[in-house]
Amino acid sequence: MNAQIASASEEQTAVAEEISLSMTQIAQAVDTVADDAQSGAHTARSLTEFGDRLGGLVKQFRT
Repeated sequence: MNAQIASASEEQTAVAEEISLSMTQIAQAVDTVADDAQSGAHTARSLTEFGDRLGGLVKQFRT
């Protein structure tokens, strides 16, 4: 009986470590996605500004 308890305890420890590792990997992935989202938002703002400037330049050529 003690051997079964010890074995179950070891299995629980191994599973807990796997869960901890998975949670760490998920947290890192979330950080990466957040960074990428910020970068995408910055790029979108830059493109909007560029489009506005380009539109202003194009208007100069209209008669």
